[in-house]
Amino acid sequence: TASRGFPPLRTRLDARVVRRALLLSAILPAVFFLACGIQAPPRPPRIERPAAVTDLAALQVDQSFAIHFTLPQLATDGERLTKPLEIALLYSVAPPAATASQVPPFSTWVDLTADQWAKYVRGPELHYSASISDQQFRQWQGKVVMLAVMTLTRGFRHRPLESGVSNLVYLSLIDVSK
Repeated sequence: TASRGFPPLRTRLDARVVRRALLLSAILPAVFFLACGIQAPPRPPRIERPAAVTDLAALQVDQSFAIHFTLPQLATDGERLTKPLEIALLYSVAPPAATASQVPPFSTWVDLTADQWAKYVRGPELHYSASISDQQFRQWQGKVVMLAVMTLTRGFRHRPLESGVSNLVYLSLIDVSK
């Protein structure tokens, strides 16, 4: 009944209001469930720094060095590498009787991207022939050439993530053309 000017109360709900209420009662619990997420501290992104090469070997063949080693498959965190691997062949040249303080720092001889070194892979190993120029051959004769390898992947903003330096290989360069 209407009294004092108020409209009569509706006892029957509008069908449209009932459908909305049912829909909200079904959707809201699902939204809250999906919004929960996993309760754990945030994890930083994985850094894929390659493990160092440990089996570098090389020998002189005419005016080049035949170099081979096993490509690293794992990062330093023990997980498998998923990023492309780049290779830097390093060298240093010193007199035969040089002390550690007389050995110059290593320089990069050759940089190889994954596209460039892929053709030199045999199984898990890389077999590469590094040529020595005529000028280097003359300058390095009778000296000790130290070779090493360092691998790297690229991280955030293409920054290099370098492995440690491999084992060192010492070679006495001799003139084998005679």
